[in-house]
Amino acid sequence: MRLLLILIFIISFGFVVVTAQNSNIINDPKTLPPAKAEKFAQAHNQIKSNLPFQTNEQLSYELKLSLFPIYGTIGTLTFTVSDNEEGFSQSKENTLPIKTKEKQTENETNITETTAINTNEVTNDSKANNQQNVVEKKVENNIWKFTVEAKSKGILTSIFRKNISDVFTSYVNKNDFNITKTIKKIEEGNKRREMVSDFDQTKQKVKWIDTDLNTQKVVRSKENPTLIWVTDIINGWYVMRAQELTVGKVFAFPLNDEGETYEIEVAVLAKEKLETDDFGKFSTIKLDMKIFNGKYIRRKGTLHLWVTDDSRHIPLRAQIKSGFGTVTANLIEMKNIKNL
Repeated sequence: MRLLLILIFIISFGFVVVTAQNSNIINDPKTLPPAKAEKFAQAHNQIKSNLPFQTNEQLSYELKLSLFPIYGTIGTLTFTVSDNEEGFSQSKENTLPIKTKEKQTENETNITETTAINTNEVTNDSKANNQQNVVEKKVENNIWKFTVEAKSKGILTSIFRKNISDVFTSYVNKNDFNITKTIKKIEEGNKRREMVSDFDQTKQKVKWIDTDLNTQKVVRSKENPTLIWVTDIINGWYVMRAQELTVGKVFAFPLNDEGETYEIEVAVLAKEKLETDDFGKFSTIKLDMKIFNGKYIRRKGTLHLWVTDDSRHIPLRAQIKSGFGTVTANLIEMKNIKNL
């Protein structure tokens, strides 16, 4: 039963079932081999120079499970790109203090002068606050916010009685595409958890905290070294789309999940024609995400993606095959796609 829940999320690089110890974990960034560092640098430079998306892009997928004799819809995934509107800090409101009217006395002249000086100070403070708010707004607007919403549907709720409503958010700096924070909010039946990863690029560290929202208690936590540039399970999707996808090419990028950093490899297999139910025929590029067999996920299996054969590399279909059946994700809706 647990695998069925996991399969909903594997499409966006798999959550939960990461391998605890394997050769793909990067334990010490200082000992990273030069060849691997060069691969990561190439992937990083590609996303900085070639954004395949734009603000407010939204891609929605329907997931279907094929596991004889069961076949049907199990959930949906929605990927959204937006500017970070709420930011990480609260701005102070620009309000002028209200001064009560004072009774006239023989010292009225002095009171007037004092009031004038205070008004001046208030005005200067207001200007300073306004300038600070402009700076904070610039900081907020300089952050990409990537969101993935996963919801159970169909046989998963009707037959297996599993209600899932999870939201995963990634905050990424627009200038260098460095990740600053990852938040996973999990609601699966009675299970309510929040997992937060905070990245310190200067110290090359990540702090991960897993909190039970029912009890407000920290369940697990860790702090580990990581690379100066690293992706997560959400923005890694967009890093993959930004790469030059030449048949025969294999590229790699670092991905951090639950405080551990992994090397994710992607092989460009072939160009294929793909017919979709909702959008017609496309020329596509087929990719092999090498995340199974202990490289990132313990279980044996394959994850193939079909993306449009253009600079946007829109994922049209994803398919997972394992010993527990096949899960296929088909694009059912796309909004605000970047023009060619």
